[in-house]
Amino acid sequence: MRKRFYQALRRGAWALVGGVTLLGSSWASAQSLPELMYFKFDGTGNSVLNEAANPVAPSGTLSGTMTQGGTAQFNGGLVGDGQLSNSGNFNTGWTTSLSGSWTVSVYIQNIMNVNTNTSVNIFGSTSHTGQSIRMYTNGFGLNTLSFAMPNNQGFSPVGIPVSIGATLTVHVVHDATAQTITIYRNGVFETSVPAPSNLTVNAPAGSQLLVGGHIQSATVGRNINTGTLIDEFRLYDRALSASEIALTWNRELPVLSDCDIPDNLQVTAAGVEAVFDWVPGTTNSGYVLEYGPANFTPGNGTVVTGTLPANAPPVTITGLSPLTAYDYYLAEICNSNSDTSIVLSGSFTTLVACPVPTQFAFNPPSGSEISFSWNSLGSSFEIEYGIGGFAQGTGTIQAATGLADTIS
Repeated sequence: MRKRFYQALRRGAWALVGGVTLLGSSWASAQSLPELMYFKFDGTGNSVLNEAANPVAPSGTLSGTMTQGGTAQFNGGLVGDGQLSNSGNFNTGWTTSLSGSWTVSVYIQNIMNVNTNTSVNIFGSTSHTGQSIRMYTNGFGLNTLSFAMPNNQGFSPVGIPVSIGATLTVHVVHDATAQTITIYRNGVFETSVPAPSNLTVNAPAGSQLLVGGHIQSATVGRNINTGTLIDEFRLYDRALSASEIALTWNRELPVLSDCDIPDNLQVTAAGVEAVFDWVPGTTNSGYVLEYGPANFTPGNGTVVTGTLPANAPPVTITGLSPLTAYDYYLAEICNSNSDTSIVLSGSFTTLVACPVPTQFAFNPPSGSEISFSWNSLGSSFEIEYGIGGFAQGTGTIQAATGLADTIS
């Protein structure tokens, strides 16, 4: 079994059904875990763990009067102090280096200073030179939130309107294939500008990315205000799709766990049912399978649970609609129902409810009988026969339950 695991954080979002812990609205696909940075600001002290899948730096560091605490999107957040970044900041410890497609997202609560001429920095490098990136207020005039690079390198600055006291989650997506920089607000498309496929983001040597601030200078580079919180700072090494952004912008994502990952998942769909088969994790004690119509909101689907090994796969779900697309989420449970494995997700489409049999054949008559064979996904069949030229519905009907039968 692979041993890279994740736990969907469920604080207050779980329920017990038949002794099995279910994920409620906190389902999130494994694909959603940020590869490069994931800061949650839920701890205490000056060190903040980078919980990304392949973190570019193991942790970030708080200095000065910036702290983690309060109540943000999910538990604590990065608490602003309104000071210049040279007096204190949150330093991710990473010299920014991005190429190809990437996505950065951040939750901002009670944003301030959008109606004055003073810019407040959501994130940016300790040196505002080279090919660094920055998000800040009032770059497009009052009541705006902007994303840019120094001297407009690579693309034109892009901004969205905001009002004082607003709370929002912002995604910035560079899609190297589409050659765009796109901004989403609260999971919804906001605006887009052209950007080259070979756009490169490289901060100067020795310059690290700050969150909640920008530029360690005595005159510029102000941190987020007192009363403003930042949470869920995420950096991906790919362009998130619109559907993944819509699914994850207001959800906690998986972090490290001890559960084995279910392996070799296969879904076989028929007309009104689908069969799920996989290799369960060696030490896992149960599973949770949720499914629903395509694009359904996780937590609102149909949930199937089972214990392991008593209810081991394959698992058949019935009562589906023919020719219909469905999404699903599957996770296994371990550690006395306290942890869940990485969440597997995907889609399938049901087939025609009663498909026409194929490869129909018969053997030459033998005495007073003749045998037939065919291929079909169906489970029960009827053979009607009669004297040559008989009208369908007037012949003799014989039931069959396999893919071959004999009439006499």
